[in-house]
Amino acid sequence: ATPDDTHVSTEPKLRVLLVDDGSPHIPLLKEELARLAADVVGVLDAAVELAARVAELDPDLIIIASDSPSRDTLEHLAVMSQSTPRPIVLFTEDRANATIQAAIKAGVPAYIVAGMQPERLRPILGKYLAHLTVAPWYGLVERLRSRTAVAAYAPPVSVLIPAWNEEVGIA
Repeated sequence: ATPDDTHVSTEPKLRVLLVDDGSPHIPLLKEELARLAADVVGVLDAAVELAARVAELDPDLIIIASDSPSRDTLEHLAVMSQSTPRPIVLFTEDRANATIQAAIKAGVPAYIVAGMQPERLRPILGKYLAHLTVAPWYGLVERLRSRTAVAAYAPPVSVLIPAWNEEVGIA
């Protein structure tokens, strides 16, 4: 075990809602989230009732696994982002610029292509989970949990496409 695996935190567990939008990787995501001491509060088969389930389950983070996010999924994300904004990480295989732009417009700050390999998943999830407790999202979880307004929430946008990021010099 690495030091990170044995670290015991006194912080409340991060509450994560998973959305399975046609990806076979939900079991792998759940396993890695458990290793990172996150609490999976629900798994949705589609984003159709996303806004209602977010209001009901009150997650700190939404993770979507999708081979290619559908227009309906992106529309439901946009509605949810307006009514109950939350940080969103979208894992996908879709590299199309139009899909990336549509996802960002729908409120997806982290669009991750080809990130579901086990050796890449833990560092990627670790990065986005850390964003919830340190700058630039510092205090977002506390504001969400205390019901303080988060209307001005504007996360930084990350698009991670392995070959493309290497070509343009993004680590």
